[in-house]
Formats: sequence, C-alpha cells, structure tokens
Amino acid sequence: MAEKSTADAANGDEAFPGLRAAFYDWASQAIASLSGTRPEDSIDPRRWKRGDDGIFRHGDHAVRVWGHDAVNQLMRTATWRAVESAFKQDDRLLCQLNALVGTPMGFTRFDSERAGRLVLPRPDEVEDFDAAFARRYQKLDDFLAATELEQSVVWPVPGLWSDLFPITLEQDLELDLMSDEELTAALEGGLVPLSFGRTQILTDEDTRSACMRHRYRVPKIVGGAMQSAEQHNELEHRLRVHAERLQNTLALLFPEPVAVAGRLSRETHNPLGGWTSYSPADVTRAQVSRSLCLDGTKTAELRDVWLRLSRPNLNKALALALRRLSYQAGRERLEDELVDVLVAAEALYLSDAGYNELSFRLALRAAAFCKPEQLGMGRRDVFETMRSAYNVRSKIVHGESPKSSDLVVCGSVVSLVEFVQAIEDIVRQGLREAVAWTADPARSWPPDWDGLTLPTR
Repeated sequence: MAEKSTADAANGDEAFPGLRAAFYDWASQAIASLSGTRPEDSIDPRRWKRGDDGIFRHGDHAVRVWGHDAVNQLMRTATWRAVESAFKQDDRLLCQLNALVGTPMGFTRFDSERAGRLVLPRPDEVEDFDAAFARRYQKLDDFLAATELEQSVVWPVPGLWSDLFPITLEQDLELDLMSDEELTAALEGGLVPLSFGRTQILTDEDTRSACMRHRYRVPKIVGGAMQSAEQHNELEHRLRVHAERLQNTLALLFPEPVAVAGRLSRETHNPLGGWTSYSPADVTRAQVSRSLCLDGTKTAELRDVWLRLSRPNLNKALALALRRLSYQAGRERLEDELVDVLVAAEALYLSDAGYNELSFRLALRAAAFCKPEQLGMGRRDVFETMRSAYNVRSKIVHGESPKSSDLVVCGSVVSLVEFVQAIEDIVRQGLREAVAWTADPARSWPPDWDGLTLPTR
C-alpha cells in the first residue's frame, strides 16, 4: 500500500475533509493491523449476482470480509477516537450521529461504527487501498452532506429492446436497460420472468432486460418521520398512472404489446443500504414470449402517443377504451379478448348513445370515423365486420358459442383468431384517430356523429 499523508488524503471534494482525514488515518492503521489476520467468508444476502466472468448466477455467493471481532478491537484505538472527535466537531455530523436517518419511506440508525465499516476496504481491495478508500468514503460523505436523497422506481418490461436506449418519455422518466443493481433486485423480487423456469444462469439476452425508470428526490430526514397516508396515496397514484400510461401506449401502437411486469421501488446511492419494495404483476405466458424492438419510427410514434395520453383530463370514455384495449393484450382466451375489444369499441363510439340500435350505431360510426385504407378494407367492410363482431360478442357474454358462419371479415369466413385480430385492428386504428382528434383544443369528444355519418353534402 502506497504511503500517503493525512493532509494529502483530503482532496478538497468532500463536505467534511476533517472527517475524511480522521477516517483515512484510522483505515490505514486498521488495514496494517488486519493484514496479519485471516479474513472470513460471508454469504452475500443476494441470491442473484454477476460473477467475475460476467455471468449472472443464482446461488450462494461468498464474500471475503474482515473478522467482526478484529474490526471491533480497532475501534478502541487513538485513531478511532480522532474519528469520533471529528463527528462531534461539526453540527451537521453531530445531529446525525446515533439518530434515525433516511427518508419518509424508511430510515436506518446511523452511528460511527457503521460508518467505519462502510469506509474500511475489504480484503480484496487492499492492493489499491487509496482508490478503494476514496470510493467508499465519497459515498459516505455525499450521504452525510445531502439534504435530499434519490429514489428510483423501475418497471421491468420483458421483451422490449432498442438500440436507441435510453429513450426519454418526459423529465425524469425513461425507457432503458436495467443496471446490474436493478436487475439483481428485480430477480430477487421475482419481477423478471425467466426463459426456462428455475434456471440458475442467465444468458446474455436475459441480462439485457428493459425497463421504464422514474427518478425523483425526497427530503432526507434525521430523527425519523414516516410518510403520511396522504403522501403515500399521492405517490402511489402517480406511479400507477405512469405504468398504466405505458401499457395503454403500447396497446394502442402494437397488436402484440409487451407487458409491464410489476414495479420495483428503491432508495439509490444510500451507503446504509436503503430500502427496496416490490409490487409484482401477473404476466401471461403469451406476454412473456413476446418481443418488441423500437426503431426510430416506432420510438417517435411512442413518444407522440405518450405525450398525447399525458394531457390532463383525458376524456373518460377514451380512457376506458384505452384501458380495455390494454386488458385484452393480457387475455389468454380469444373470447375474453373479443369482449374487451368490443367494450373498448362501445366506449369509443357509443358514449353518448342510449340502448337503441347499438350494434348498428357502433358499426356505422366505426366505418365513418376510421381510415379503412390503413386497414386494407372499404368502409362497407368495416361496417359489416363490426356488426358481426357485436353479434358474436353478444353470444359469448350470454354463454353461447359463435358459429363459423358468424365469423366474417370482408365477405370471407375466417377463424376466430383472425376474426378477433381484425376487430382489434379496427378498434385500435379508430382509437388512435380519436386520441389525435382530441389533441386539438378546438375539438371535443364525442364528435358530431350525425354530421360524420350523414354529412349534408
């Protein structure tokens, strides 16, 4: 280990250079004493971890650490008393000593002994003591000086990929690949579906797992004060809206959208360990097998739709239609898909209608509003197909099975899979038109259906 004076150790970047100098002297003496002892093996509490060979593995991972009793003995030395004195000489440090420190979401008791174990390099770091100490102390110094702490919320999105990552959706919200720390936490919480069930090793493809990430800052609290119910509910609502908006955006743009597989919330850059919470979501086998690559065109479309859906006071009927369209993407039965798609169609085209001639009105309005050329259909084809869909849906919800002669698209009998896909395409295309329509402040929803379906000329 290179010799370095206490004065040289303080590089001027820290908020508490006196504390750094005291810790440097203590850690230098501690490593000199510990080098004659035998390190111990400790089991890392994380079951998933990337090894030195770059491969993620599941199992017990041993970490070399200094003996607990040996380190305790070093906290009775003169250099350690200098560390304790440095804490007491600065009111910003003294108020945090032996106190609960954290955020409204969680906190941990902080004391000088814990700080000492944080800055002391491990046995495998002593060959580059100065770099290891500088890295470890800087994290502690940043934490002690902070008035706010960063929180991170990650929504894993299996199957999503892009060469354009990170993709900014709005301020502090992006689509990106998960970091190793985020992927480890997601694996520990069961939020990342594994390709082969209980596999113990991840492939390179599995480790390139995408997510939506939201970063925000909250006040650091000394003394402990939990988040109020009102604050908790406000945050939960905001996070739920982000996840639903992503699901709705993907469902609106793509016939087979990938799924949001839950949520992972964590405190980042906290040397005390912080906290992690998990909110898993049900993801079907079909959704796990899907993949979606965002090229430049798809990324531009996604951003555009995201911003449109971010507008406050989105029409309730359109919000319901979007929600039911996203629900159908996770259904495993075709009949359930069709019911969801037709509920979306009713919300889109019949929000102002009573109960008379609903199937006729739905079909007529769909034919008038959509752009049939983008569907490879004529308006009459759209009209007839949607009338057939409403009839099939009515049979399903009343416990009947549709006949093959009911499944007609563009004049041809098709399979149930093809029939449901055709209806979904029509509703998705119409809903995209509606979202674009309502982006114009001069327009409201629903439109003048009579004017659209029966123009004066």
